[in-house]
Amino acid sequence: MRLLIRGQQTGWTDDLRRHAERRVHFALSRFSPSIGLVTLDLRDSPTALDDLGRTCRIVVHLVPRGNVLVEETQKDTSSAIDQAAECAGRAVRRALERDREWEADPTQPKATGGPKS
Repeated sequence: MRLLIRGQQTGWTDDLRRHAERRVHFALSRFSPSIGLVTLDLRDSPTALDDLGRTCRIVVHLVPRGNVLVEETQKDTSSAIDQAAECAGRAVRRALERDREWEADPTQPKATGGPKS
């Protein structure tokens, strides 16, 4: 699993970068055989006038399945990273479970991420 950290964050300190790496690794490492690349993008909130803080977007490229995208906005940069990493872990788990269910019974239509009936 490779991790690419990027964004408009001008205050990328070594501590913040290590924190982001640690949180993403903790949330996703158990799925690493199925993950090619993880991209963490940190930007000012689109509604910066409301002083919402930072938006952390994590894109997980699943091999060979596709992408999982999560986005979290928090006032605190570390909190945005923490929440996005947790959500990414849950989203990847669900995506891989759906794929396993489909592989077990390919006669069923493949789930598209919508609510279960």
